[in-house]
Amino acid sequence: SDPLLLTQRFIQQLPDLMPGYESHGGLYTRSSESTRQVLVPLRIAGDALSVNQSGQSVKAINDFTSKVTEQLPGIQLYKSGLLFHSDAAAKQAKKEMTWFGGLSLLVVLALLLWVFRSGQQLFYTLLLLGVSAATGLLVTLLLSSRPHVLMLVFATSFIGLCIDYVIHGFIARSHGKTAWSALKPALWLSGLTTVLGYVLLLLLPLPLLQQLGIFMAVALITAMTLVVTTLPWLPEPKEPAPRWQQFCLNMTKLYRQMRNKTTTHWLSAMALTTLGLLVWSFTANDNVRLLASSPESLLQQENHLRETTDFYFQPDVLLVAGETKQQALERTGDLANLNGSVSLYDYVLPVSEQQQVVEGQQSLFKSQAGEGYLQWLGIDAPAFNGAPQKHPLENQFLYPAEAGWMSVVRLKQPFSSGDIKEIPGRLEHFNPIEHASDALTEYRHSMQLWLIALLIVSLPILALFLRSQQSHKQRVQAAWQVTCVMTLSVATALLLAQLIQPLNLFHCIGAMFVLVLSIDYGVFCAGRLKRQHALQAIYLSAFTTMVAFGALSFSSTPAIAAFGIIVLIGVFMSALFSPLIIESPDS
Repeated sequence: SDPLLLTQRFIQQLPDLMPGYESHGGLYTRSSESTRQVLVPLRIAGDALSVNQSGQSVKAINDFTSKVTEQLPGIQLYKSGLLFHSDAAAKQAKKEMTWFGGLSLLVVLALLLWVFRSGQQLFYTLLLLGVSAATGLLVTLLLSSRPHVLMLVFATSFIGLCIDYVIHGFIARSHGKTAWSALKPALWLSGLTTVLGYVLLLLLPLPLLQQLGIFMAVALITAMTLVVTTLPWLPEPKEPAPRWQQFCLNMTKLYRQMRNKTTTHWLSAMALTTLGLLVWSFTANDNVRLLASSPESLLQQENHLRETTDFYFQPDVLLVAGETKQQALERTGDLANLNGSVSLYDYVLPVSEQQQVVEGQQSLFKSQAGEGYLQWLGIDAPAFNGAPQKHPLENQFLYPAEAGWMSVVRLKQPFSSGDIKEIPGRLEHFNPIEHASDALTEYRHSMQLWLIALLIVSLPILALFLRSQQSHKQRVQAAWQVTCVMTLSVATALLLAQLIQPLNLFHCIGAMFVLVLSIDYGVFCAGRLKRQHALQAIYLSAFTTMVAFGALSFSSTPAIAAFGIIVLIGVFMSALFSPLIIESPDS
């Protein structure tokens, strides 16, 4: 019956949120013979997977810790949390894109200078790229005030597409008005089909891809318009280097020897077989942990914290909803016996239960035995004002929600969602890693449907607008061959890429780029251009694209490397098989 002994026993039975540490108003300390540790748990008001929010939060934390290290030069700091991994991954991606992008652009410009032997053409290309990209970015900012960093990463694929149109324009102009007139219909057809493909991204629910669709569509329309309207006003450019022309002429002759009546049949068989193998062996893994790599120093700090503090919860939590704080806390009490769980209910009782305890204490201290006991202890009776005090751990477990309050039950052991039955609107099992991974799975499915839809839509459009062929049968044959090359390029790239790592959303984004490039190559091959002129531009643009974006396959960020691998393999396959497409008549 001793209240003090009962209270002491109750305190001893409470779960230790910070094992071995003493609480000091939100900070936790632990001392030994040689060291003194201070544990600082942070609650971040924001999305840890948001690049902008994580960057701002990490900057604020770093500014604070830098002041601490100035005052205490001998202190050692260790950080752990999803926030730091997210920020490190974003910075690594930006750094690699700057390095790879700058290096590949220098290689591309050097190659263009060697082929065209003209600084004027090089300046025109850079000016066109700058104006088109600025226009696309301006429209994207007008429609979306916060562009995603990965949108800017994948928007660099615009360089490869835009340079293709400029290369085709220069080569056609260098071969006279007839070649230029033959190029313009193919240029508009290839460009507008590509723009249509990017416009379809607006139908997907992922803001990243919607922003990418807006940027690419606006920038490509601007680039095509500038090429068609301004290129004829420039002085007639020099023809490509003689060695380059001779190489492309030899390749044209070689493909003519390879082409025969059965070309369409075995090209179709290869495309369908590769697609069948891809479907049969398809493996995907959308776990967000596989999309970024963390610095070794950060992983070491995290392991050190886990080993020295024994403070580590599973990513899984149980969310208990209530209209008020007390209702959420009372509903949490139903889970009090769940093994390995920690909630605010373990530290403080709901008001209804507290009231019973308070009434019992009041009756005890008003009784004769209670008054004598307090007098023997030499203390006064405690004051009961009826207002429950806010527990210092409340911010760790209770959060305001849209329609009331949310009580969080943290879990210290591996948890299976089948262990407890979820109650819609009241109880929910939540894992942030699984939640983000499920979202990526949904977006990947959307991208796969987009790829299939563009393949299906391309066939009738090409059959309708490929006017370079004499008969309807030849137009359908050319359109089918272009579709086969598109299918073969994308399916082969995905088939080989999954040997390196399971497929994810960023493989599909790379496949999107390969698909639109394959449309361009196919249209230019099936158009009225002379085949050796078309190959001069296709090979040059394919090589520059492979250099520029194939370099991304060496990135230490798996998401960016996935994009680079797909583009490298897919563009190579497209440039390899596009010359097999039926040639248009010379007349």
